[in-house]
Amino acid sequence: MAFAQLQGIGNADVADFIGAVGEALANAIEHAHTVEPIEVSVWLLDDRLFASVCDRGVGFLPNERTVAQQLPEAFAERGRGLPIMRRFTDIFSVHSAPGQGTALH
Repeated sequence: MAFAQLQGIGNADVADFIGAVGEALANAIEHAHTVEPIEVSVWLLDDRLFASVCDRGVGFLPNERTVAQQLPEAFAERGRGLPIMRRFTDIFSVHSAPGQGTALH
């Protein structure tokens, strides 16, 4: 957090960024179903933080649920990860294909 502050990035933005990256990593750990490494890259460009979380897991086909921006029903046990990441970030993308893994940026 101190590094980001020195770059002029506010605490709230850093907290959102860390939340989004943490959620992306948690999804990769839970859903990739592989022993291959998960790659996490973080970089600063001008005054913006960027990250990518990539796995070489099972992947998936995009569907209604993966592009949804709304949170699921209040008592739903699943389905919050992608909408939370979208809300925590200004730019968000998901690239995945069966057998090819998943990359979140």
